[in-house]
Amino acid sequence: MMMTTTRTAPSAWANALINRDASGLDEHERKHVFEWEREQGLGEPVCVSASDTHGWFEGLRTVVYDYGFLVSIPLDEIVVPAYLEAAKFTDGGPDHPDIEDAEFSEDAEKASRESCEAFLRANLDDIIAAVSRYRDGWASVGHDLWLTRNRHGSGFWDRPELKADGLGSRLTHAAHAIGESHVYLGDNRQLHLE
Repeated sequence: MMMTTTRTAPSAWANALINRDASGLDEHERKHVFEWEREQGLGEPVCVSASDTHGWFEGLRTVVYDYGFLVSIPLDEIVVPAYLEAAKFTDGGPDHPDIEDAEFSEDAEKASRESCEAFLRANLDDIIAAVSRYRDGWASVGHDLWLTRNRHGSGFWDRPELKADGLGSRLTHAAHAIGESHVYLGDNRQLHLE
């Protein structure tokens, strides 16, 4: 799944960032442009909003543009499976071996995908920051979303790598806002969500 996120930077950088032509910049600026781009961890921007807006960039007032970056999110490959794995782990276990051995229904998988996608869309910039800090990357997003939304003893809020700048707190509040969900074994011997 692809999503777009934006970052604000000086308008003077547009040709270097979009066309890869930094010939209008001095050596110091060239270095700064591409270091900033690498620090974003998003690859190359794919678009720019070229409306002159005065704003702040690194403490200086200047004309800025919003640069758009495409972000590839492994929703179906990693995030949703990790989310469902956490669901099975927390609502299954030794007390519920029937849950451990069952498979999720199509409806449960669809609902999980929709929950994960909506959460990612609503919190994309914070999620990108979290993924860059997580040891397990995108899998941790799915896992922590399930744990946090259901108020289990772990999740976004207790990750040391997410404590800086309130990132874990923001993601925790967003996950709590979508409400709890629980796994149950249906008469068809498949797992469903309520």
